[in-house]
Amino acid sequence: MNAIETSYNGYKFRSRLEARWARFFDVAGIKYQHEPEGYWVSNIPYLPDFLLLEHDVFLEIKPPLFHLRDSNDPEWVRHQVIESLWNAPSKPSHFPLYLIAGEPRTGHYSLIVDGEECILLRCRRCAGLCYQTADGSSWGEFGRHTKICTMNTERWPSDAFEEEFQQAMEHRFEHRNA
Repeated sequence: MNAIETSYNGYKFRSRLEARWARFFDVAGIKYQHEPEGYWVSNIPYLPDFLLLEHDVFLEIKPPLFHLRDSNDPEWVRHQVIESLWNAPSKPSHFPLYLIAGEPRTGHYSLIVDGEECILLRCRRCAGLCYQTADGSSWGEFGRHTKICTMNTERWPSDAFEEEFQQAMEHRFEHRNA
């Protein structure tokens, strides 16, 4: 299935899926820039999809189950190479790069952090963005969240973004013939 270029909130997204995540970020109050800056990762040109401004993290949005693709898939191989070089000691940016595969709705996306499948959560104390492993065994914070929130030992994230996911999925984007 080919991606549908979609305009939303002043940005032109390469796919409807990227626009849906942008809608989710807006509804959830997560400030972002779309494709803010390109990088050369080794000799590979790379343009991350999103920079989450208050969390100092780049996100790459991909179709559902992208992270489970076969190593013969050239796009998957390219992403693996970029991800490994991005997180190497000589990385092009000091902000980490994470992958989100799928739609912004519970059970239909995977956030990949350090090779682990995770879900997005909001911190109970400061409303910052967090993640939890899919099996619930551990959780972590995005970028500056640790600097924003000086949580004590009760460091537990709150509920997932059910309402925000629903609003993102229900949003209707304009369709224009080129």
